[in-house]
Amino acid sequence: LPISHVMHPVSWRFVNPPPPTPGPWATMGYLTNEPAHAPCVTKSDDGGFVTTCLGPVSLLEPGGVVVTISGSGFATPGPHPTNASIDGQRVDLQTTTHLAGCPSGTTRRETVEAFIPYGHGRESTYTLQACYNASGSGGGVASDVDRMVHSIRFS
Repeated sequence: LPISHVMHPVSWRFVNPPPPTPGPWATMGYLTNEPAHAPCVTKSDDGGFVTTCLGPVSLLEPGGVVVTISGSGFATPGPHPTNASIDGQRVDLQTTTHLAGCPSGTTRRETVEAFIPYGHGRESTYTLQACYNASGSGGGVASDVDRMVHSIRFS
């Protein structure tokens, strides 16, 4: 894992990722200050079972945050949009109100994508997606997310 360090408030807890699924993309874990449940739910469906993985938080209360850390080691290199630098690594940093993939109650999403070459014409893609509910936090949760993003260190 090329991400060697991420600073976050002590109230944010690590939640283990769901079991790996076939394919190159994997969720490596979550950080949240909300009560967490298992990220995957298995339900019976017409004599079989269906497993759905939507993350460990279903609803963000005001001031709540959930960060998803994921990556792929099999990406094909190519020109990627980058607009910032963190720890000397060019990254694509986006803050948006487009909330796809976030729990209910989210008011803002911040995403960092890093594209790290690792030889033989390949690169790793790593993503940190922070979904948060900024209402009632007086800017505190947004500042916490911003500090976390800029604390990332790549090994």
